[in-house]
Amino acid sequence: MQSHPNVLQFYGYYFYETMYNTFRIAMVCEYMDSRSNLEYLFRKRKQQGLFWKMDEMEKMIVSVISTLSYLQSVGICHRDLKPANMFLHP
Repeated sequence: MQSHPNVLQFYGYYFYETMYNTFRIAMVCEYMDSRSNLEYLFRKRKQQGLFWKMDEMEKMIVSVISTLSYLQSVGICHRDLKPANMFLHP
């Protein structure tokens, strides 16, 4: 499968049994530090009284659109798109 620079590398999945005798699925992906997710960064900047500039916002929006377009082209629907699931590369 092709890759996209804004999509985490997927390594596989496994099933595990919970303490309630039900099964769950877990995915194994590339590691990303939780301090680089958009929700964390937004809250941190807000506390400091800092906000993104217009050109930074435009770059993020274009990046999200490009990434979602790629995912759609390979038949993937994200289903849980939110700031906590979006990461910014340093």
